[in-house]
Amino acid sequence: MKPNIKDKLLDDEFTQWVETTYHNREHSTLGMKPIDRFGLALSVIRRITDNLYDSELFLLESTRKVRPDNNRAWKSLDWDITDRLHQKGLKYRHCFPW
Repeated sequence: MKPNIKDKLLDDEFTQWVETTYHNREHSTLGMKPIDRFGLALSVIRRITDNLYDSELFLLESTRKVRPDNNRAWKSLDWDITDRLHQKGLKYRHCFPW
C-alpha cells in the first residue's frame, strides 16, 4: 500500500514542525530543549549492529478476519485457514512495502 499524497503532506508538515518548533523550544519538564537533551546522551546511544534479526525489529503488523469460506486474501494471495479461526482476527507480520 503506497501512502497517498495527503498522508505524505501531513507527514512532511509534522516532520517540519518537530524539527523546527518542538525540538527548538525549552520544555518545562526537561528544563532545556529536547534537541539539547538528546545531545547530552550521544555518548551512551548505541547503534544497532547488523545481525540476522534486524529485519524483524521493523515489521508492520496487520489484522485481518477470516472469511466464512475459511480463506483469507492478502497481497493478492489466497490463504486457506483452518475452520477453527472462522471470523477471528489473524495478525500478519510483514515488511514495509517500500
